[in-house]
Amino acid sequence: MKYRKNEAKEYAKEKLQGVWTALPTVFTDDDKVDDAGNRFNLEHRISKLKIEGHYCLGNVAEFWSMTNEERMRVHEINAETAAGRVPIIAGCHHQNPYEVVKLCQHAESVGVDFAIILTPYQGAKSDDAVFDFYEFVSERVNIGIVLFNIPQVYYPISENLAKRLAALPNVCGFKQANPSPTATVNLRREIGNDLAVSVADEGPWLFNLAVMGDFVDYTVEQAKLATTVTEPEEFFGKRIENITEFAKVLEGRTKEYIGLWTESATAASEEIQKASKKNVVKAVKKSA
Repeated sequence: MKYRKNEAKEYAKEKLQGVWTALPTVFTDDDKVDDAGNRFNLEHRISKLKIEGHYCLGNVAEFWSMTNEERMRVHEINAETAAGRVPIIAGCHHQNPYEVVKLCQHAESVGVDFAIILTPYQGAKSDDAVFDFYEFVSERVNIGIVLFNIPQVYYPISENLAKRLAALPNVCGFKQANPSPTATVNLRREIGNDLAVSVADEGPWLFNLAVMGDFVDYTVEQAKLATTVTEPEEFFGKRIENITEFAKVLEGRTKEYIGLWTESATAASEEIQKASKKNVVKAVKKSA
């Protein structure tokens, strides 16, 4: 591995940034993993689009429809194709913790940088159960573990549970798919200094950019993918500049609205207190 187990957090802070991709798994007509097709797709993204990293075998890749042997083969294809040029995260999701360990150990052995693991799909009905699941895996593997939180589908990882999990030596990242900005704010408050946090939902993107300090860092090659104009560098530069300016306006408006809301709430609270005092005085006089 490129780092020791207890160095996973620092390695993740260095590598888990920039633009990453996730790809569907390519199969042949006779339903076999298409080695050449999967290699081609990843190579295109590395050499042409200049991505900073790749996440293989997530939900987009339909890992849940594949055998462990197929998944391991895709790990190998990704690691061989990347050849150290960009970091790779391997989806090692499984209901059975022993199978998770096998997938993680295999990913580590073929040169994958990180393993990402969803909470158990069934049976996890408490924070303690989820913690025990990740602790079991953490104790048996050295590879850096990225937690994956999808509360709409699986048992949620709250900020309190995330803080407990962040203490495990090789837990190094958190992929947040909770669409609630409040949940993400609370999450970053608890673990933001310890783990690399990625917000998977596009809904709060501008909020994260303006208020939470996230940044936009696209290359010219990625810009060309996003636009068909004749001067993509100039166009995309202006586009990012405009987004950044809009984000600053959004941040100002957000603070303004919060200020107005706070003033209104304070005023309302004072009026309520005054009314309450008057009612108490009236009640005392009436009883006397």
